[in-house]
Amino acid sequence: AAADEAGLNPFSTGVFIQQMDRRGIAARLGFQPGDVIQEVNGQRVRTTADLERALSNGPWKIALQRNGQPIEVQFGR
Repeated sequence: AAADEAGLNPFSTGVFIQQMDRRGIAARLGFQPGDVIQEVNGQRVRTTADLERALSNGPWKIALQRNGQPIEVQFGR
Protein backbone atom coordinates (compact mmCIF):
# COMPACT_ATOMS: atom_id res chain seq x y z
CA ALA A 1 0.00 0.00 0.00
CA ALA A 2 2.84 2.41 0.85
CA ALA A 3 4.52 1.73 -2.51
CA ASP A 4 1.24 2.33 -4.34
CA GLU A 5 0.65 5.61 -2.48
CA ALA A 6 4.20 6.73 -3.38
CA GLY A 7 3.58 5.96 -7.06
CA LEU A 8 5.97 2.97 -7.09
CA ASN A 9 5.46 -0.32 -8.86
CA PRO A 10 3.73 -2.43 -6.19
CA PHE A 11 5.32 -5.57 -7.65
CA SER A 12 8.91 -4.40 -7.40
CA THR A 13 11.07 -5.79 -4.61
CA GLY A 14 13.30 -4.05 -2.13
CA VAL A 15 13.17 -2.01 1.04
CA PHE A 16 11.22 1.22 0.60
CA ILE A 17 12.41 4.17 2.67
CA GLN A 18 9.20 5.89 3.80
CA GLN A 19 10.70 8.38 6.19
CA MET A 20 13.96 9.04 7.97
CA ASP A 21 15.67 11.33 10.41
CA ARG A 22 17.12 14.19 8.36
CA ARG A 23 20.06 14.34 10.78
CA GLY A 24 20.65 10.59 10.74
CA ILE A 25 23.50 8.74 9.12
CA ALA A 26 21.43 7.49 6.17
CA ALA A 27 20.37 11.03 5.27
CA ARG A 28 23.95 12.28 5.58
CA LEU A 29 25.02 9.51 3.19
CA GLY A 30 22.48 10.74 0.64
CA PHE A 31 19.56 8.34 1.05
CA GLN A 32 16.13 9.91 0.64
CA PRO A 33 12.53 9.02 1.46
CA GLY A 34 11.16 7.24 -1.60
CA ASP A 35 14.39 5.34 -2.32
CA VAL A 36 14.00 1.58 -2.76
CA ILE A 37 17.08 -0.41 -1.76
CA GLN A 38 17.19 -3.48 -3.99
CA GLU A 39 20.66 -5.02 -3.56
CA VAL A 40 23.65 -4.88 -1.25
CA ASN A 41 26.89 -6.34 -2.61
CA GLY A 42 24.95 -8.17 -5.31
CA GLN A 43 22.52 -9.80 -2.84
CA ARG A 44 18.82 -9.11 -3.42
CA VAL A 45 17.12 -7.29 -0.54
CA ARG A 46 13.45 -8.04 -0.04
CA THR A 47 12.92 -7.31 3.66
CA THR A 48 14.42 -5.13 6.37
CA ALA A 49 15.89 -8.31 7.89
CA ASP A 50 17.65 -9.00 4.56
CA LEU A 51 18.97 -5.43 4.60
CA GLU A 52 20.23 -5.70 8.17
CA ARG A 53 22.06 -8.96 7.38
CA ALA A 54 23.59 -7.52 4.20
CA LEU A 55 24.82 -4.43 6.03
CA SER A 56 26.46 -6.38 8.86
CA ASN A 57 29.86 -6.22 7.10
CA GLY A 58 31.23 -3.49 4.85
CA PRO A 59 32.26 -2.14 2.51
CA TRP A 60 28.92 -1.92 0.73
CA LYS A 61 27.86 -1.52 -2.88
CA ILE A 62 24.17 -0.61 -2.80
CA ALA A 63 21.79 -0.70 -5.77
CA LEU A 64 18.61 1.32 -5.39
CA GLN A 65 15.85 2.96 -7.38
CA ARG A 66 15.17 6.69 -7.02
CA ASN A 67 12.31 8.20 -9.00
CA GLY A 68 12.32 5.12 -11.24
CA GLN A 69 16.03 5.46 -12.03
CA PRO A 70 18.66 2.89 -10.99
CA ILE A 71 21.50 4.21 -8.82
CA GLU A 72 24.56 2.43 -7.43
CA VAL A 73 26.49 3.82 -4.48
CA GLN A 74 29.52 2.49 -2.67
CA PHE A 75 30.47 3.05 0.96
CA GLY A 76 33.33 1.87 3.10
CA ARG A 77 36.92 0.92 2.61
